[in-house]
Amino acid sequence: GLYTKPIALLNTRNYFRPCLDLLSQAVNERFMNPEHLDMWCVVERPEDMLAALTDAPSWSEAARDYAVVR
Repeated sequence: GLYTKPIALLNTRNYFRPCLDLLSQAVNERFMNPEHLDMWCVVERPEDMLAALTDAPSWSEAARDYAVVR
């Protein structure tokens, strides 16, 4: 919850597919909230990375609360 900047993965040749599948499974099995998954941006080509970072939506004010241990 301390870092609220965009997170982008460069998924060249589907390198991050296993990681993305794991994150989706974590949401499906309710180990992670869908809001967590929405914080990630994935691009396939290096030339798309800058736009992905600059065009990423701002995180909500509640984003800091997502990671709070209660």
